[in-house]
Amino acid sequence: LMQILSDIQISNMKRVAPEELGDASKRARSSGGMTKEQLAAMIEATKRKVEARKQEILSKAAASAPPTSAGPADISQLKANVAAKLAAMRAQQAPSAGWGGAAAGAAVMRGQQQQARPAALLLDKEGRLVDASGREIKMAARRPDFIANIGEKDGDGKPVQDQRQDEDAGGTKPFFDDRLPQKETVRERKKFNFHEQGKFVTLASKQRAQAQLERLQEEIEIAAKKTGISSATRLALIAPLKSNTEDLTVPDIEWWDAALLPPTGYASLDDEGGLVSALESGKSRDKVTHLIQHPVELKPPGESDQPVALPVMLTKKERKKMRTQRRKAEERDRQEKIRLGLMEAPAPKVKKANFMRVLGNDAVSNPTLVEKVVAGQAALRQRDHKQANAARQLTIDQKKEKKVAKFTKDAEIEIQVVVFRINSLQNQGHKFKVSTNARQLYLSGCALMTKDEGLNLVVVEGGAKSIGKYKKLMMRRIKWAGDVDEDDDEDEDEKPRNSCVIVWEGSVGKRAFTEFEAQLCRTEQYARDHLHKHGVPHYWDMALADAIKDQA
Repeated sequence: LMQILSDIQISNMKRVAPEELGDASKRARSSGGMTKEQLAAMIEATKRKVEARKQEILSKAAASAPPTSAGPADISQLKANVAAKLAAMRAQQAPSAGWGGAAAGAAVMRGQQQQARPAALLLDKEGRLVDASGREIKMAARRPDFIANIGEKDGDGKPVQDQRQDEDAGGTKPFFDDRLPQKETVRERKKFNFHEQGKFVTLASKQRAQAQLERLQEEIEIAAKKTGISSATRLALIAPLKSNTEDLTVPDIEWWDAALLPPTGYASLDDEGGLVSALESGKSRDKVTHLIQHPVELKPPGESDQPVALPVMLTKKERKKMRTQRRKAEERDRQEKIRLGLMEAPAPKVKKANFMRVLGNDAVSNPTLVEKVVAGQAALRQRDHKQANAARQLTIDQKKEKKVAKFTKDAEIEIQVVVFRINSLQNQGHKFKVSTNARQLYLSGCALMTKDEGLNLVVVEGGAKSIGKYKKLMMRRIKWAGDVDEDDDEDEDEKPRNSCVIVWEGSVGKRAFTEFEAQLCRTEQYARDHLHKHGVPHYWDMALADAIKDQA
């Protein structure tokens, strides 16, 4: 409707007769120009004509308007009719517009140009953009769209992205703390750093002194190991110094209790309710906080700061290669000592196969004597070889100690226990193997034999290596099915098949038996009492339950 009214105003302005404008201009020229009162009267008359024309058009539009209950299709039809009438009116007025129409059109064009112009830029005292009411207008920051404009810089030479980051750091982010000082990232100019005279000479002298001190310490350690002083030195390191004896004394009140207890100390806590009254006092309660104070951990004086190197397991080929390299290095050192005169050169190794080539003319002059000398040298070498082997050979006591250590070394780490249940132990060969192998493998335990078939118990405990060998003996090597009593007249087919099963195996904290023993038990209660004396009656209970389940 506003557009329709504006078009009506423009059409009324165009309908002003050019004769009237011409007469007015003639009168103005004849009278020497129009006064302000005449010009104002002319403008008022024009406005009244425009208003009258507007009312006339509005009344016509109201008379031809559809009822209020018209739908969207009727409204669109009305708009189309109004637009058609306006177009026809403009077409009729266009040829007779003349000078007045052109002037009115120019005025309308100037109004449209003024509306199309941007609004005036308003700034406050601080140079910020404000609106007509004085409120600040915040403009959205322009961000570069193309990759080539990402590194754009402003007039001061600072990147635009850095400025945007600085603006964000100025408090727009909710997690920014304005109390923290901000340092501008300014690239400092590189300067020359000259070393003082004699700096590297002093550094080299310190390194030489440190190397000399390390060599001296190594020599002292080697000498201490030979003389046995190293063990005494280690004990001296562990023992506390006199200056540290004060730290080892126990105070009357510990520092963590001093703030909570009264000056009398722990004596006030002997009474009933003394601790509760001491803690409920106002002074003690104020000193209790949610903070935890951890004491400083001190390293034990006996432990070394050097990391422990784990041994590397090498293959057979790698061990052979390292042995060859070690022997080459030893031979190279020996040849170097001979070349420097520190060792005498060994005599040539003469054999019957090479004495003619080694001795040369001496062998030709007297071959019999030379052959005798060569045979004597070979016998001497053979004797030295046998003596060296005998010196390296272990004695009987050393062999026994080595064997004991091989089977008892694992027992120091963990004690393993295995409980076997055997149907019958009537065979004397089986009894001998069970007892003898347990003693040879340094196992402790017992073998309980009963007259009942299916309930003979063998308990062994020891190291992992010994237990593994004994399990192979009981489960593989001994043929339990061949257990046949020659004195028994009964048919072999009627006897149950002899076998050995593992009832339980695991690890325990300490041994229950001191040695291995075989015991003949007349009744089951006697066997259980024997295990009860050693604190392991549950072994019999487990074996009995397993036997009942097997019979069922």
